[in-house]
Amino acid sequence: MKKATLLLFILFSFYFVQAQDKKQENTQSDSTVRQDKNILKMNPLSLLIFSSFNVSYEHAIKPKNSLLIGVNFFQWNEIFNEDLSGVCVQLGYRFYFSKKDLAPEGLFVSPILELGSITSSDFNREDEQTFSISAGGRGGYQWIFDNGVSIDAYFGYSYYSFKFDTYREKIRTPVAGISVGYNF
Repeated sequence: MKKATLLLFILFSFYFVQAQDKKQENTQSDSTVRQDKNILKMNPLSLLIFSSFNVSYEHAIKPKNSLLIGVNFFQWNEIFNEDLSGVCVQLGYRFYFSKKDLAPEGLFVSPILELGSITSSDFNREDEQTFSISAGGRGGYQWIFDNGVSIDAYFGYSYYSFKFDTYREKIRTPVAGISVGYNF
């Protein structure tokens, strides 16, 4: 729990460190359009369907690029005939392609790297803990509404690898999700 609290503190500190650089400008037709550069979001579907809590922070670092940092806490029962639980940290760099919108809004693609700590529980043996790594890509579209609400719909493919004392697992899987957040 201390690690999770520390991680959330680090995520929120990005907002306060970037307070002076909160807005980015876009000149279109001799007018200046200012857009907030930060989004804090969560994936409610992962909580309802997969028993995992996913929260992420996205910050536009250039007019067409953003950095995404996320954390995922999960508790999965009876996966591979055992219970799995853990925490994963996700890092992504998004490339936005929309001509009229600035990051973090519009069509995007992103490489993703995820590192995690997983505990495996089985009735026949003691709990095992392992380190996991995942690499993949995502594509999607992010909408930001006038009231600050954002919706991020994405899909992609990931490769997961983890090794326990008794076995090693490599999984290739499609991923998809919808995140809801607030742009500030």
